Amino acid sequence: MNRYAFDALGRPEYVALMFDRRGHSIGMRPAAALTPNVFEVKPKSKDINRIVRAMPFIRKFDMKFDSTVRFRDASFEDGVLVLNLRSIAPVVRRGGRKRKAAAGSIRP
Repeated sequence: MNRYAFDALGRPEYVALMFDRRGHSIGMRPAAALTPNVFEVKPKSKDINRIVRAMPFIRKFDMKFDSTVRFRDASFEDGVLVLNLRSIAPVVRRGGRKRKAAAGSIRP
């Protein structure tokens, strides 16, 4: 999560994730630590960006990603960060390596 999204969410320590199968999107909103489907927002090493490790959520909804992805089309709706699963792109690692990630591998 980049600095701007993190700030817009209110710099949360935890986020709750929601899945909209019909809309092919994931919602992310600030949450208390004991909320269902909550994930810790962690600093990404020395970077200003943050990371949310959501593998249990991804497995629960049978999503298939070949690698870490970024969301090119994200928006805010009523305080929820909405991540469009139809507009994912592979994360380019430092050093120029590209890892495979196919947008078509998400099951509706």
